[in-house]
Amino acid sequence: MKQQIFLSSVQKELATERRAIRDFIRGDALFGQYFDVFLFEDLPAADRRADETYLDEVSASAIYLGLFANDYGSTDDKGISPTEHEFDHATDDSIYRLAFIKGSDDSRRAPAMKKLIDKVSHQLRRRRFESTEELLRDRIYPSLIEFLRWKGILRSVAFEREPIPDLDLSAVDEKKVRWFLKRAREVGATRSLRTRPSAKRSLISICSPTTNSPSPPSSSSARSRKAGFPPPRSNACTSTAPNPSNPSPTIRSSRATSSS
Repeated sequence: MKQQIFLSSVQKELATERRAIRDFIRGDALFGQYFDVFLFEDLPAADRRADETYLDEVSASAIYLGLFANDYGSTDDKGISPTEHEFDHATDDSIYRLAFIKGSDDSRRAPAMKKLIDKVSHQLRRRRFESTEELLRDRIYPSLIEFLRWKGILRSVAFEREPIPDLDLSAVDEKKVRWFLKRAREVGATRSLRTRPSAKRSLISICSPTTNSPSPPSSSSARSRKAGFPPPRSNACTSTAPNPSNPSPTIRSSRATSSS
């Protein structure tokens, strides 16, 4: 559901800026997904008081966006303009407020507008602008981005690092945590075997014969066996421990000497 932005200003004085803001937000690829803009002049004629309509729309909005220039606007019997009524109503309803002031020459402003701008300035951080382009790109755009981040719609940090509000340890599922730790250990062990082969695998790769047929014994090996000495070592693979069920020639020679 889109969130409504209530655009508050003197309509005739800032008609160009009002239409530009509406078209900019509705046409933007990002803002068009999350916002819609309320302009009082877009409403059709109806049998209802104007002040009731715009105050209800302020309450129904997520953002109050106020534009302030030189004119204060028409006033009611209390001497207050619709623009100031809208700002006060947004304040009372705790609506998120944005305020932008056109121009830097305050001497040209109506006295009542000066008082209103002073009231606004004491309650929130407002920004000035000189042109419509500056208002849209340099003022409204970053302000709406900040609002989306404040609401948690846009994230400024990675999802797994962002804290979740109103969450305690009771929300943690112990079974799922145990499953996750077990799975993490299994994956870690598998990666360790892949990156660091065991000594057994290394010996197999080194000692694997190049052919399946045994090589004929050399003459030196035959003479060594007749003399009771072990055959000469041809490579590092012969250094493995002897098999008890198949003793080496040296062991047989020692037994034969002792028995004799």
